[in-house]
Amino acid sequence: MPNPLSDVERLAIHTSDGLGLRAELSGTGPGHQGAPRALAVVCHPHPLHGGNMHNHVVRGLFASLPAVGVPTIRFNFRGTSGSEGRHGGGVDERLDVIAAIDTIVDRYSDRVPPVILVGYSFGAVVSLAVDHPALAGWLAVAPPLTMVDGEQPVAARDPRPTVIVAGTEDEFATATEIERLTATWAATSVIPLPGEHHLLATASKRLRTEAEAFVDRIAGH
Repeated sequence: MPNPLSDVERLAIHTSDGLGLRAELSGTGPGHQGAPRALAVVCHPHPLHGGNMHNHVVRGLFASLPAVGVPTIRFNFRGTSGSEGRHGGGVDERLDVIAAIDTIVDRYSDRVPPVILVGYSFGAVVSLAVDHPALAGWLAVAPPLTMVDGEQPVAARDPRPTVIVAGTEDEFATATEIERLTATWAATSVIPLPGEHHLLATASKRLRTEAEAFVDRIAGH
Protein backbone atom coordinates (compact mmCIF):
# COMPACT_ATOMS: atom_id res chain seq x y z
CA MET A 1 0.00 0.00 0.00
CA PRO A 2 1.41 3.43 -0.90
CA ASN A 3 2.19 5.95 1.78
CA PRO A 4 -0.94 8.15 1.62
CA LEU A 5 1.04 11.29 2.41
CA SER A 6 4.05 10.62 0.19
CA ASP A 7 2.59 12.36 -2.85
CA VAL A 8 0.83 15.37 -1.34
CA GLU A 9 0.57 18.17 -3.87
CA ARG A 10 0.32 21.71 -2.54
CA LEU A 11 -1.70 24.03 -4.71
CA ALA A 12 -3.93 27.09 -4.81
CA ILE A 13 -7.60 26.84 -5.67
CA HIS A 14 -9.59 29.80 -6.91
CA THR A 15 -13.13 30.74 -5.96
CA SER A 16 -15.74 32.27 -8.22
CA ASP A 17 -15.48 35.54 -6.25
CA GLY A 18 -11.76 35.85 -6.96
CA LEU A 19 -9.98 34.43 -3.92
CA GLY A 20 -7.00 32.10 -3.81
CA LEU A 21 -7.13 29.39 -1.15
CA ARG A 22 -4.35 27.16 0.12
CA ALA A 23 -5.03 23.49 -0.56
CA GLU A 24 -3.44 20.06 -0.63
CA LEU A 25 -4.27 17.10 -2.86
CA SER A 26 -3.36 13.48 -2.14
CA GLY A 27 -3.91 10.21 -3.97
CA THR A 28 -3.08 11.29 -7.52
CA GLY A 29 0.63 10.46 -7.63
CA PRO A 30 2.45 7.54 -9.29
CA GLY A 31 2.05 5.37 -6.20
CA HIS A 32 -1.70 5.19 -6.78
CA GLN A 33 -2.52 2.88 -9.67
CA GLY A 34 -5.82 2.37 -11.45
CA ALA A 35 -8.91 4.49 -11.79
CA PRO A 36 -10.12 6.20 -8.60
CA ARG A 37 -13.16 4.68 -6.93
CA ALA A 38 -14.36 8.14 -5.92
CA LEU A 39 -13.06 11.62 -5.12
CA ALA A 40 -13.33 13.40 -1.78
CA VAL A 41 -13.30 16.98 -0.56
CA VAL A 42 -12.69 17.39 3.19
CA CYS A 43 -13.71 20.61 4.99
CA HIS A 44 -12.24 21.73 8.29
CA PRO A 45 -13.81 23.04 11.54
CA HIS A 46 -14.48 26.67 12.49
CA PRO A 47 -11.57 28.95 11.52
CA LEU A 48 -12.40 31.50 14.21
CA HIS A 49 -11.83 28.78 16.82
CA GLY A 50 -8.53 27.48 15.51
CA GLY A 51 -9.79 25.20 12.75
CA ASN A 52 -7.79 24.64 9.58
CA MET A 53 -7.00 21.85 7.14
CA HIS A 54 -4.45 20.33 9.54
CA ASN A 55 -7.07 19.61 12.21
CA HIS A 56 -6.68 16.05 13.53
CA VAL A 57 -9.99 14.78 12.14
CA VAL A 58 -9.32 16.28 8.71
CA ARG A 59 -5.76 14.97 8.81
CA GLY A 60 -6.93 11.43 9.53
CA LEU A 61 -9.43 11.42 6.67
CA PHE A 62 -6.92 13.01 4.31
CA ALA A 63 -4.59 10.08 5.00
CA SER A 64 -7.10 7.23 5.02
CA LEU A 65 -9.25 8.02 1.99
CA PRO A 66 -6.44 7.98 -0.63
CA ALA A 67 -5.31 4.65 0.83
CA VAL A 68 -8.61 3.09 -0.33
CA GLY A 69 -8.53 4.56 -3.82
CA VAL A 70 -10.11 7.95 -3.19
CA PRO A 71 -8.00 10.98 -4.19
CA THR A 72 -8.72 13.69 -1.64
CA ILE A 73 -8.40 17.45 -1.45
CA ARG A 74 -8.35 19.54 1.71
CA PHE A 75 -8.10 23.31 1.88
CA ASN A 76 -8.17 26.30 4.19
CA PHE A 77 -11.38 28.28 4.11
CA ARG A 78 -11.15 31.96 3.14
CA GLY A 79 -9.25 34.08 5.64
CA THR A 80 -7.64 31.02 7.22
CA SER A 81 -3.93 30.14 7.48
CA GLY A 82 -2.80 31.82 4.29
CA SER A 83 -6.00 31.67 2.26
CA GLU A 84 -7.15 35.01 0.89
CA GLY A 85 -10.29 36.84 1.98
CA ARG A 86 -12.10 36.99 5.28
CA HIS A 87 -14.46 34.74 7.20
CA GLY A 88 -17.90 34.65 5.60
CA GLY A 89 -20.06 33.28 8.38
CA GLY A 90 -20.48 29.90 6.72
CA VAL A 91 -22.26 31.32 3.66
CA ASP A 92 -19.41 32.61 1.51
CA GLU A 93 -17.49 29.46 2.43
CA ARG A 94 -19.84 27.48 0.19
CA LEU A 95 -17.99 29.04 -2.73
CA ASP A 96 -14.75 27.69 -1.27
CA VAL A 97 -16.16 24.17 -1.21
CA ILE A 98 -17.40 24.44 -4.80
CA ALA A 99 -13.95 25.65 -5.87
CA ALA A 100 -12.38 22.60 -4.20
CA ILE A 101 -14.81 20.24 -5.93
CA ASP A 102 -14.14 21.89 -9.29
CA THR A 103 -10.39 21.61 -8.76
CA ILE A 104 -10.35 17.88 -8.09
CA VAL A 105 -12.99 17.13 -10.74
CA ASP A 106 -10.90 18.95 -13.36
CA ARG A 107 -8.18 16.32 -12.86
CA TYR A 108 -10.56 13.69 -14.23
CA SER A 109 -12.34 15.48 -17.07
CA ASP A 110 -12.55 12.34 -19.25
CA ARG A 111 -14.37 10.28 -16.65
CA VAL A 112 -15.32 12.00 -13.40
CA PRO A 113 -15.63 9.58 -10.45
CA PRO A 114 -18.39 10.23 -7.90
CA VAL A 115 -17.51 13.01 -5.45
CA ILE A 116 -17.99 12.63 -1.71
CA LEU A 117 -18.23 15.82 0.32
CA VAL A 118 -16.88 15.39 3.85
CA GLY A 119 -16.91 17.97 6.62
CA TYR A 120 -16.17 18.16 10.32
CA SER A 121 -18.03 20.53 12.67
CA PHE A 122 -18.32 23.94 10.95
CA GLY A 123 -17.04 22.26 7.79
CA ALA A 124 -19.86 19.73 8.02
CA VAL A 125 -22.52 22.44 8.26
CA VAL A 126 -21.07 24.27 5.26
CA SER A 127 -20.79 21.04 3.28
CA LEU A 128 -24.40 20.05 3.86
CA ALA A 129 -25.47 23.34 2.25
CA VAL A 130 -23.43 22.81 -0.94
CA ASP A 131 -24.65 21.28 -4.20
CA HIS A 132 -22.62 20.35 -7.27
CA PRO A 133 -23.44 18.21 -10.31
CA ALA A 134 -20.57 15.80 -9.56
CA LEU A 135 -21.59 15.30 -5.95
CA ALA A 136 -22.71 11.78 -4.99
CA GLY A 137 -23.29 12.21 -1.25
CA TRP A 138 -22.42 13.90 2.03
CA LEU A 139 -20.53 12.57 5.05
CA ALA A 140 -20.94 15.01 7.93
CA VAL A 141 -18.90 14.56 11.10
CA ALA A 142 -20.21 16.21 14.28
CA PRO A 143 -22.22 19.01 12.65
CA PRO A 144 -23.44 21.41 15.39
CA LEU A 145 -26.99 21.46 14.02
CA THR A 146 -28.52 22.73 17.27
CA MET A 147 -26.69 26.02 16.62
CA VAL A 148 -27.87 26.46 13.02
CA ASP A 149 -30.88 28.61 12.20
CA GLY A 150 -32.56 29.34 8.89
CA GLU A 151 -33.54 27.20 5.93
CA GLN A 152 -32.70 23.53 5.74
CA PRO A 153 -29.53 22.68 3.83
CA VAL A 154 -29.42 21.10 0.39
CA ALA A 155 -28.74 17.67 1.86
CA ALA A 156 -31.97 17.77 3.88
CA ARG A 157 -34.17 17.52 0.81
CA ASP A 158 -31.88 15.69 -1.61
CA PRO A 159 -32.18 11.98 -2.52
CA ARG A 160 -28.41 11.50 -2.60
CA PRO A 161 -27.23 9.76 0.59
CA THR A 162 -26.23 11.69 3.68
CA VAL A 163 -24.50 10.02 6.62
CA ILE A 164 -23.98 11.98 9.84
CA VAL A 165 -21.52 10.70 12.44
CA ALA A 166 -21.69 12.27 15.91
CA GLY A 167 -20.70 11.57 19.48
CA THR A 168 -23.30 10.71 22.06
CA GLU A 169 -21.71 13.26 24.41
CA ASP A 170 -21.12 16.04 21.86
CA GLU A 171 -21.35 19.42 23.59
CA PHE A 172 -22.95 21.15 20.59
CA ALA A 173 -25.25 18.48 19.16
CA THR A 174 -25.43 14.91 20.42
CA ALA A 175 -26.22 12.05 18.09
CA THR A 176 -29.69 11.88 19.67
CA GLU A 177 -30.33 15.59 19.04
CA ILE A 178 -29.14 15.24 15.46
CA GLU A 179 -31.46 12.28 14.92
CA ARG A 180 -34.36 14.46 16.08
CA LEU A 181 -33.35 17.43 13.95
CA THR A 182 -32.90 15.34 10.81
CA ALA A 183 -35.91 13.06 11.23
CA THR A 184 -37.60 14.54 8.15
CA TRP A 185 -34.47 14.73 5.98
CA ALA A 186 -34.31 12.68 2.83
CA ALA A 187 -31.87 9.75 2.53
CA THR A 188 -30.18 10.58 5.85
CA SER A 189 -28.84 8.28 8.54
CA VAL A 190 -27.13 9.12 11.84
CA ILE A 191 -24.35 6.98 13.29
CA PRO A 192 -23.69 7.52 17.02
CA LEU A 193 -20.23 7.30 18.50
CA PRO A 194 -20.74 6.17 22.11
CA GLY A 195 -18.98 8.31 24.69
CA GLU A 196 -17.40 10.68 22.17
CA HIS A 197 -17.41 14.46 22.65
CA HIS A 198 -17.21 17.09 19.90
CA LEU A 199 -13.42 16.85 19.62
CA LEU A 200 -13.66 13.12 18.85
CA ALA A 201 -10.37 12.54 20.62
CA THR A 202 -10.53 8.74 20.50
CA ALA A 203 -12.66 8.20 17.40
CA SER A 204 -10.06 8.12 14.62
CA LYS A 205 -10.38 4.39 13.91
CA ARG A 206 -14.19 4.50 13.91
CA LEU A 207 -14.22 7.56 11.64
CA ARG A 208 -11.92 5.79 9.21
CA THR A 209 -14.21 2.76 9.23
CA GLU A 210 -17.33 4.85 8.60
CA ALA A 211 -15.63 6.84 5.83
CA GLU A 212 -14.55 3.65 4.08
CA ALA A 213 -18.07 2.22 4.44
CA PHE A 214 -19.47 5.37 2.85
CA VAL A 215 -17.05 5.00 -0.05
CA ASP A 216 -18.24 1.40 -0.49
CA ARG A 217 -21.83 2.62 -0.53
CA ILE A 218 -21.15 5.29 -3.13
CA ALA A 219 -18.62 3.53 -5.34
CA GLY A 220 -19.14 -0.16 -4.65
CA HIS A 221 -16.72 -2.63 -3.09
